[in-house]
Amino acid sequence: MLTLAITSFAICVAGIVVLALRAILPGLIRDSGDFLTSFSDPSSWWGIAVILGAAAALWFAVVRIRVTRKKRSSVLPLLALGGTTIVLGLSAYIPCTGGQAPFWAPLTWTIALFVGSAENPFGDMSGCAAEMPLALQLARLTALLVLSLGVAGVIGVLFRDRLDRRRTHRARSVVVVVGVDESSLAILRRVRAETPRRTVVAALIDENAPEAVRDSARAVGCTVLSMETENAQLLVPLVRAGRSGASGLVALYCLRPDAASNLQTWRAFRDAHEKLKSPGGPPRAVIRLDDPWQSEYWRRKAISTPDGWILDTTSVFENTARVVVRGILDRGIDRVAVVGTTPLALAILAEFAQRRRELDASRFDTSDVIPHVMAVGPDADTVVEEHRLRQRRFGNRHTSFSPEAVLDPADWRSLGARLQSASHPAVVIADPEFGRRFASSLAARSPDWVIFAFDPAAHGLPLEAVMEQLYDFGPIIDPADGATIDSWERVARIAHANYLHDLGHPSGGPTKPSAQPWEALSPFYRESNVRLIMTTLSSAGAVGRTWAADALNTSATPAADLSADQVSTMARLEHESWRAHHLDNGWRSGTVRDDADRIHPWLIPWEELPAEAIERSERTVLDAMALLATLGYHSVPSTEAAPTAPPVNSTWTPARRMGTVTARKVDDTFSWRNQNGDTLTSSAGDWRVEDETGAVWSVDASEFAGLYEQVDENTWQRTGVVSVRPGIPGEIVHTWEGPATVTEGDWVVRGRAGEVWNVSASHFAERYELIDEQGSR
Repeated sequence: MLTLAITSFAICVAGIVVLALRAILPGLIRDSGDFLTSFSDPSSWWGIAVILGAAAALWFAVVRIRVTRKKRSSVLPLLALGGTTIVLGLSAYIPCTGGQAPFWAPLTWTIALFVGSAENPFGDMSGCAAEMPLALQLARLTALLVLSLGVAGVIGVLFRDRLDRRRTHRARSVVVVVGVDESSLAILRRVRAETPRRTVVAALIDENAPEAVRDSARAVGCTVLSMETENAQLLVPLVRAGRSGASGLVALYCLRPDAASNLQTWRAFRDAHEKLKSPGGPPRAVIRLDDPWQSEYWRRKAISTPDGWILDTTSVFENTARVVVRGILDRGIDRVAVVGTTPLALAILAEFAQRRRELDASRFDTSDVIPHVMAVGPDADTVVEEHRLRQRRFGNRHTSFSPEAVLDPADWRSLGARLQSASHPAVVIADPEFGRRFASSLAARSPDWVIFAFDPAAHGLPLEAVMEQLYDFGPIIDPADGATIDSWERVARIAHANYLHDLGHPSGGPTKPSAQPWEALSPFYRESNVRLIMTTLSSAGAVGRTWAADALNTSATPAADLSADQVSTMARLEHESWRAHHLDNGWRSGTVRDDADRIHPWLIPWEELPAEAIERSERTVLDAMALLATLGYHSVPSTEAAPTAPPVNSTWTPARRMGTVTARKVDDTFSWRNQNGDTLTSSAGDWRVEDETGAVWSVDASEFAGLYEQVDENTWQRTGVVSVRPGIPGEIVHTWEGPATVTEGDWVVRGRAGEVWNVSASHFAERYELIDEQGSR
């Protein structure tokens, strides 16, 4: 394509130059030979045809090159046509002014070409050619093309919303990105770049979003829509594949900052998808849940209770932690002090633990070395304990990464004492409340420390330090630098790297398309690697296993103890998935493998496979299970799955509610954190309740009157009797505001309408009084 583009461009330029010279210096061209004279003759038809043909070939080649490089067409064709018109028009008119101003008259006549007016002084005025030069004839044509394209562009701008909607509804396949704003534009660009051009990427942008966001979305080749995303019936036309009755939804990204809204949007799209036939594979969904606990909970829940979707979550704190940890590993840091008790601090510890597991799972060499990590501050033990609880809850207790809790004050002296033995120390200030002055003071006192200071107003991790080795970093939803926002692709990358290592080509095979480094893999092979991971997750469920947390299952059977029948069944499901993926992408069965012609001898039913193919499928499944286990995803028999509800012998005990609070009804939704750090979200119209300690929570409007009795304008007495029981550490309580995790000593409370929530032991002692069945203490 590049050769075609260069050749076509040279022909266009040469032809335009010849026509311009024939108009200005006709004698020079006539003396140059019969070919150029005939080419530029005013009565010649083939001169313009050659130039237009070369221009068409140039346009085709440029478009193909830009598609290959994932770039969108620009205004360059319009500028090229306009420039050609001006050059040729001036060349034709300059020798023929008829006594008028020698420059301004030709310029005026040339500009008039763009509105369809062509001055024709030829044959009448002295000094003018007898016939209209071929240069002017071509200039008139290019001017009309500029005018036509301009009018089409104006119409497109005026009706672009309607055109976007029509294009999206007619698409055979569509990727939907909901809640695009300035912070998530980078994700939209990546999605568009990694999606085949035949698939429409629809950006659903809120109506109050800045126009610049819409323009940016269209600039990268997306359609832009504004519509309600909570009504499944309204979404059916969006996910329908053209005029068929099947769903064309390939992937869904819910990127609004509000977690509850994202989950509601996903459920609506799921319901809309289920109303239609689904001939292809299951859609993939990435849901933004910024709280690290909620993000990991939903990621685990999706693989434990599959419903036909490939579900993953993304989190601002998790992605920001990935960028910071990557920066630490790239600098060879050997000791890190994490300051703060924010969700970001927890996400950083979790990312270090995940990096440790990834190193344990990798069979290839890597220069990454996990440093010694400390949480520093008076509440450091709380952060470390929450980290360990999270690791246990989600089956990640088997890791060699163990952060240290340092209860010293987070000041320069304490940090210096802890970091003095380090060769390359670093400090991560994960709480913006420490302020820039604190970070700057550390950098000035210890210029050899690498300091990362969180600033909510910044974006990502900059390349340049603000002073010494101090880097202000900010929240980021897209980790960039080639990293993926998809956790399952992250696993697939490690699996592929191990595959290359086993082949003996860690940097990629010389010719085999499937044996290239991840960055050089075609989308087909990337999707196949992710497909392997997702098929392994789902096929485990098909043989009676679940992906619950092993920390709560001391008697769980390890994945290595899969029975022969289970391995055989999972291998068959993997083969069927692999075969369907290849057939859907144009491959066919044949006796000899030929990647160029998409032929593979094993694209046949399971029953017809040779023993070698069956053995390889079984080995692939076992390798994938072992990899997932090392990365913290443990498969256990479903009959021994971790409890997410109390044991059947747990009994509820009545308790009287005590104490006073302040409360007011709130029209809008609001978020709050419970005592365990879970972020919960109210519904519109709920009551906002606050006690004397400053703790805040929400109460459903229908339940408030039966639970509180007004004392004065803003003070309310807690009343009524509820049922309570001791909580099970690690269990998930599904409150009306969202999932919450029970910690050691918590109580689970059940209200009159069956709603449940958890409270800490100290909170329970202050606000509840156990009573017997007769109502006495």
